[in-house]
Amino acid sequence: MRGARRAGAAAAHLVSVSAHHARRVLGQLAVAEKSNEIPCVRKLLKLFRQVRLLVTVDAMHTQTATAKLICSTLKSHYLMIVKSNQPTLLARIQALPWAEVPVTATDDDHGHGRIERRTLQILTAARGIGFPYAKQVVRITRERLVSAAGARTVEVVYAICSLPFEQARPAMIATWLRQHWGIENRVHWVRDVTFDEDRCTVRTGAGPQVLATVRNSAINLHRLGGANNIAEACRVTAFSSDRGLTLLTNDRKTRSQAC
Repeated sequence: MRGARRAGAAAAHLVSVSAHHARRVLGQLAVAEKSNEIPCVRKLLKLFRQVRLLVTVDAMHTQTATAKLICSTLKSHYLMIVKSNQPTLLARIQALPWAEVPVTATDDDHGHGRIERRTLQILTAARGIGFPYAKQVVRITRERLVSAAGARTVEVVYAICSLPFEQARPAMIATWLRQHWGIENRVHWVRDVTFDEDRCTVRTGAGPQVLATVRNSAINLHRLGGANNIAEACRVTAFSSDRGLTLLTNDRKTRSQAC
C-alpha cells in the first residue's frame, strides 16, 4: 500500500488469499516490518487446516517448507511457478528433454489490446526433481502480440504440480494457471484502480489493514451479488437507496450458493 508509507519505515505490506472460482478474498495478513511475504503466506495458509485446497503461488513462494506445509500438514496440493530464485531446481527442469515433449494444451486470451497464446508441455516427475511432492513438471510458452504496435514477444515459464496426471490433466492445469494470473485483474487492479488504494495515505496503527479489509469485503459482497465489473457495481450501489443494504442482508443466503 504505497500511500501508507510511514516516516522512517516501509509502507504497509499485505498478503491475501484469493479463491479462484468464487473470485473472493478469503483472508489477509500484514507482513511484519523486518520480514517478508514467505512466512506470512505460511501463516495465512495454516488458517485453512480444515479445507482441502489446490494452492497456486508465485515463484517467490516456491519453497521446500511451503510445499511440505501444503501437502503434509494441510493435506492439500500445490501448483508453483519456478524461476531463478530456485536456480538448482530451475536448471534441472530446463535440462529435461522438452524438445521431445508434445504440446498437450493450448490456451488463447484476447484483451487489453493484445493477443496471447499459451501452450503447455507436461512431463511426469517419475523419480522426482529434488522438490517435495512434485509429480508433474510444466513448461508454459507464452506468445504475446500487442495489436497496436505489432510487437511480438515469447516468454517461457516453468511450473510444478503435486497432483499426478490422473488427477490434474493438462486442460485443468492450464485453467489453474490462467486463474492464478487473473488474480492481478480480479483483485489487485480493483483495489489499486477502482478503490484507489495506493493513494490512500492512512498510515496510523492498523488503519491501512482495516481499510484494506473493508475494500476486500466490498469486493466480496459485490461478487456474491453477481457483479463482474466492480467499478460499475459501486456506481449502481452509490445511486441506489437500498442496494448496499440488500448486499449485506442477502449475504448469508448467497454465500452457500456461491461457494
